[in-house]
Amino acid sequence: FDEYLKFFKQENTRNVKMVFISADFLEYFDNDYVQDSPESYVEKVSAPGYRVKKLLSFNGITTTLRNILKQNRGTMRRYYEPGNIANITRRPPKVVEQIITNGLRANDFRDLKVDHEYESHLDDIIAAAADNSIIVFTSPISHFRTKLFFERGLKEDYENWLRLLVRKFGKVFHFSYINSITSNHRKYYYDSYH
Repeated sequence: FDEYLKFFKQENTRNVKMVFISADFLEYFDNDYVQDSPESYVEKVSAPGYRVKKLLSFNGITTTLRNILKQNRGTMRRYYEPGNIANITRRPPKVVEQIITNGLRANDFRDLKVDHEYESHLDDIIAAAADNSIIVFTSPISHFRTKLFFERGLKEDYENWLRLLVRKFGKVFHFSYINSITSNHRKYYYDSYH
């Protein structure tokens, strides 16, 4: 995240005052998720003509047309409006419960190991933010996931993660606990993450 933040601050012509960071408990653990380096993305978007090419890409036009058709047919589940505003089609409660259950079976959160570099990643973010205020909040994940974390014996890790965030940032807006929003999956959730 620190590399993206440095690039954002370099490219932003106005003074950045605050940085908002969403912290997710799963980030606290080692994972085998492979993604391209931040530098590769920065290099890609810095290439001459990249922004114009993306705006005028044939792929973008066909995706937009396909989304319009799906939306008109009522077959689109999740779509984005201009401005990167996400919308979802409401699913019946039983369908949402089944999707959450299937997702949790696929990710049963066993054998997780704390990422010992996590704290240094937070330090890198703080250094990249420099004089900017950092506002940290925890993702309001479905109560199904939170309960499963605790059933898997991760409650102490969960508490350590929160303590570390508070120690590093001074204050954390915590939405990732079991509350009236996270417990109401029928109304608020698309799956266990969203």
